[in-house]
Amino acid sequence: MTTTVTTSLAKTVLITGAGSGFGKGAALVLAGRGHTVIAAVQDEEQRTALATEAPALSVVVLDVTEAAHLDRLDSLQPDVLIANAAVGQTGPLSLIPLELVRRAFEVNVFGTLAVVQRVAAGMRSRRSGRILIVSSIAGRAGGRRLGPVLDDQARAAGHGRVLRNELAPFGVDVALINPVPTPPASTTAWPTTPATGSTKRRPHRRTSPSWPRCASASPWASSIPPRWCSATSSWSRRSAPKR
Repeated sequence: MTTTVTTSLAKTVLITGAGSGFGKGAALVLAGRGHTVIAAVQDEEQRTALATEAPALSVVVLDVTEAAHLDRLDSLQPDVLIANAAVGQTGPLSLIPLELVRRAFEVNVFGTLAVVQRVAAGMRSRRSGRILIVSSIAGRAGGRRLGPVLDDQARAAGHGRVLRNELAPFGVDVALINPVPTPPASTTAWPTTPATGSTKRRPHRRTSPSWPRCASASPWASSIPPRWCSATSSWSRRSAPKR
């Protein structure tokens, strides 16, 4: 049963990475409950699609790595921030090109912190607010190909714990959300890997930039053990800045 909040309890909620996945789902649910939702998406294509699907949302384009986009945050003044924009970069740490790792850090660590800093400034002055940082359970794991995810998500989670202590005296609550891998909403089971027919968990909330998992996919990846190989696939995008 859907619960609708009274006007006096309604909040202005800013959600980054709201173009798809968890961010989009949260935006639709919160708007349906009577909150004013500012849905920040990756690009103009996502903005048009989401605005058409959900006219009740205020949809804006926000690349968390672009300074000009971050300037737009100063005028929004949300009561609640859900910092959800991120990418999920996987690959063996001993082989993955450093530029891919750097890009993930730009979005997941520095981009998230940049958004939080802008929004927290207004919350401190009002002495109220709530910040929810969406990390990943992968940031607490150490499986093969999860090294890049573990690195950046562990740091984002660390920032969240420190921010909670820093902002509490100003009446601002900070919390971390660590979702488990979740299949797309349109399916009832995990996607099937074409090459093997086996199921493989792929978080709906992130996207991996064409990471070659098979030895034949890229010259530098020729030393990947065969047992690590699977059909190349792209995880569904949860949003955020252009990669």
